[in-house]
Amino acid sequence: MKSWRLGRIRRKCPWVKIYFSSAPSEAAARDAVMRQLQAHEVQGTQRFPQSQSDWQDLYRRMRACGLFLQVLPASPAAAKSCQHELALAEKLDMDILLLRFDKAAQVPARGENTRCLDLRLPLSAAHAARLRNAVLRHERQEQQSYRQQAKGTPDQEDSAQSRWLQAGPSSVAAPPMPYSKGMRASRAYIAETAAEASAAALPAARPNGKHNGTRSRRVGITRGALPALEWCEIPAGQVTLARQKGADEPFDEKTIALERFFMSKYPVSNAQFRPFVQAADGYHDPRWWAFSPHAKAWYQQEHSRAGHDFSEDSLPCHRVSWYEAVAYCLWMSRRLGRRLALPSLAQWQRAAKGDDERYFPWGDDYLPERCNTQEAGLKRHSAVDRYPQGKSPFGVFDMVGNVWEWTHSSAPAAEAGQDRRRAIVGGSYRTDCTRAQTSYRSYLAPNERTDTVGLRLVALN
Repeated sequence: MKSWRLGRIRRKCPWVKIYFSSAPSEAAARDAVMRQLQAHEVQGTQRFPQSQSDWQDLYRRMRACGLFLQVLPASPAAAKSCQHELALAEKLDMDILLLRFDKAAQVPARGENTRCLDLRLPLSAAHAARLRNAVLRHERQEQQSYRQQAKGTPDQEDSAQSRWLQAGPSSVAAPPMPYSKGMRASRAYIAETAAEASAAALPAARPNGKHNGTRSRRVGITRGALPALEWCEIPAGQVTLARQKGADEPFDEKTIALERFFMSKYPVSNAQFRPFVQAADGYHDPRWWAFSPHAKAWYQQEHSRAGHDFSEDSLPCHRVSWYEAVAYCLWMSRRLGRRLALPSLAQWQRAAKGDDERYFPWGDDYLPERCNTQEAGLKRHSAVDRYPQGKSPFGVFDMVGNVWEWTHSSAPAAEAGQDRRRAIVGGSYRTDCTRAQTSYRSYLAPNERTDTVGLRLVALN
């Protein structure tokens, strides 16, 4: 019996899976629904079981799923064949979500675990959001149940970083390291130049979270031509990371305890990155590339910035490699007297989710008017302060959509002679909302420059 599966983000509750049932006559509706479920593990069958072994296989796969999703067919003959799967889902006590695209389709008698959504083809943005939100609500209920049964002691993140902060670095940039040390050099950077400053390195936080410097524009630079940053305080708390399918991450799920830190209110804008490129002691100063041999080698080969002038001040800077993002952090640390860095994956998720581990910075339901993803239809970058309603529980803007953001977290392994890939988070204006969820991340080679990847800064207490 032919079957199909899609990859998903392995979130907090590893076993949340979807069984999707549809008749062959509902191919258009099936395809439209599947496009909205790309971030989930979905199972199903394309033909009616013909033998006892087929039924046994169907039973095993449905029993492994928590949600039964079915497109109600308009044809009575097709409806009869789908009723068998629906009856089995009821016997397995699955949560059931019925999708009616045709008014002629009959809705069967519903139990307490059954809901029905009326949708239309072509699937509009509003109807697509209703479908995704219904699935996410089911996942939230499963995760809450899982949390009550699997409470454990949270891990402490980045103990090497904590030791570094307590001792304090001898200089902003780590000294050059012999290339023979290989990948240990990049790992040393993670431990030594995470550079997330202590509270003493930051000005006293104001109620509105603004930086104390004098600003010449809302998201730009100070009068002294230095980048002006606004900070949001992220209180100490916990965040749960679940392994993402296909990422080869060395854990299934872990809860991490984080100390208080500060995160920049907006992604770094063009106006804020441009001084680094133009300053005499900025981009072309070898000090900022000495944190790893990979970075130094990349800079010697790819140091020209002629391809991007960082115009349009309020847009997020982009076409910035991970090496350039780290060099910018080191330069900013020296110029502003505050040790700054890219956020870790755990820090970014903590700032985006808050205490309730929401799917989007504003809540569990996707709302296309609150971020610049593919659904917004802008098809280009937007100002970093354009979506105030999309801010996180701690007041951080633009955490999903617009541009992906580099983190200092890395993939667990690298090919021989290559640097590790780095985690990027938040999605962009070219990605749909399934990749803009707070738990989603991808991994990108640190030497890559793309139109959809930028950065944001943190400072640690």
